Amino acid sequence: MIQYKGLSSTAIIILLYIIIYSIIIAIHTSLYVDVAQTEQTEPLDLSISKVKEEGNKSQGLSVKRVSDERIKPRRLVPIDTLMEVIEPEKESTGKKRRCDICQKEITHMKKHVMTHTGEKPYSCPVCKRNFTQSCHIKSHMMTHTGEKPYSCPVCKKNFGDLCNMKRHMTTHTGEKPYSCSICKRNFTQSCHIKNHMMTHTGEKPYSCSICKKNFIQSSSMIAHMVVHTGEKPYSCSICKKNFGDLCNMKRHKKTHTGEKPYSCSVCKRNFTQSCHIKNHMMTHTGEKPHSCPLCKRNFTQFGDMKKHVMIHTGEKPYSCSICKKNFIQSSSMKSHMMIHTSEKPHSCSICKRNFGDLRNMKRHMTTHAGEKPYSCSICKKNFTRSDSMKSHMMIHTSEKPHSCSICKRNFGDLRNMKRHMTNHAGEKPYSCSICKKNFTRSDSMKSHMMIHTGEKPYSCSICKKNFGDLCNMKRHMTTHTGEKPYSCSICKRNFTQSCHIKNHMMTHTGEKPHSCPVCKRNFTQFGDMKKHVMIHTGEKPYSCSICGKSYTQKCTLQSHMVTHQMNNRLITV
Repeated sequence: MIQYKGLSSTAIIILLYIIIYSIIIAIHTSLYVDVAQTEQTEPLDLSISKVKEEGNKSQGLSVKRVSDERIKPRRLVPIDTLMEVIEPEKESTGKKRRCDICQKEITHMKKHVMTHTGEKPYSCPVCKRNFTQSCHIKSHMMTHTGEKPYSCPVCKKNFGDLCNMKRHMTTHTGEKPYSCSICKRNFTQSCHIKNHMMTHTGEKPYSCSICKKNFIQSSSMIAHMVVHTGEKPYSCSICKKNFGDLCNMKRHKKTHTGEKPYSCSVCKRNFTQSCHIKNHMMTHTGEKPHSCPLCKRNFTQFGDMKKHVMIHTGEKPYSCSICKKNFIQSSSMKSHMMIHTSEKPHSCSICKRNFGDLRNMKRHMTTHAGEKPYSCSICKKNFTRSDSMKSHMMIHTSEKPHSCSICKRNFGDLRNMKRHMTNHAGEKPYSCSICKKNFTRSDSMKSHMMIHTGEKPYSCSICKKNFGDLCNMKRHMTTHTGEKPYSCSICKRNFTQSCHIKNHMMTHTGEKPHSCPVCKRNFTQFGDMKKHVMIHTGEKPYSCSICGKSYTQKCTLQSHMVTHQMNNRLITV
């Protein structure tokens, strides 16, 4: 069989058949062919070289159009269309082309262009949400129908999307084939490493059309838009709570089902989400891949590093709509809002105590369970929370990474530094609703409120003495156990509490960080300075209920009350 360059023998036979058949139809219908750019005396050239379009670099076939519009054989498929079937163009073989808008190399250009134009031609008939691709709407429809045709062969978990099932499988195999060329961190998916690389380059290609905030991922930008629109299209089928993000709704549903499909291979602790177990594993490995660009402090999670950077920049993007106080995190702002609304939607299932913040409720629950999964690697002391363990570790390492910008005092814990800062600012945003006394911290105000209510929810398990504050109960417990876990590195004296050893250490160093604002006298402890200031102000907040005599200190009032008790005994005798 004769071979022509660029064509197979089958293609040549089909092509000749089409040309001859077209000529026969034209003759029988008394039509004539007017070949463009040729003389009348020139014979019709049916050679393959003339049929192929001149200068076609891709070697795909097309036939010159017949100029006379009268030639229209019925029910004939256009030759161009047939030739695309016979010899497909190179463009459909996966070759990448450059986008004129963002200059990216793209395989599927039509789909990609929709990310720039915002075109979403596929609409969900149930919730009217629009999508750029038909495959996306098919996957989305399964959220309404509940259909999950793909099952994990290991744990039998079902998925609505094949890609999601494949991604899930990597959690069992531990396979991470994609490696970052800069920090050598490995990833299970190519999309993850692409997003990760942007943390090195600083690229944020997706921008909010309202506030112009930039994002690495389109999904993050879409989730952010809900902040402006207030839209919450996803509803929990159990409690009917609405969510702006599908992932958040799915996470929430696990609080009802108690499902924790991800298990730590080291300590066997279970988690609801794969990202949680990944972060948890770093507590075992000590891995901290995210570094602050300013102070070079390392973090396990990227989100924690971003929050930390705001300490340097002073950025507080979240503002309370009532008192206009600004916050670094949206969660902190939401927790703060509950002070104004008095809303406490989260309830302890054991003691029925209500909480405004879900995290605080979960922390409280550990006091009932006795669970302490975090252990100090040096002294083996156990903790209910990872941040408590980290703060404790600084006692051993003497690390104090947080510094007061006013007096330059260093702190091991960020929260303690923030509390200290309120002493300089004089800010007391929390007020007692009964006596109107103001406090720098919400927990101090809550502890104070128990003086009025008489509530003492914490009980010593040994002597059954009740306490209004959990910390006070824990301190009391050490009187039974005799435990003194904090030791002075200089004189080896032991203490029951970390605050006691901190104050004691100042006797060795001579440090007196607290200064009287009136006479400038310095004190080792903040409490001593406060008592001293009352000499200047004449304030005596502690009053005897019998004789009405007032005192500057509570302990002095208690000593005074003993005199009344002794007088009563003498009268009785």
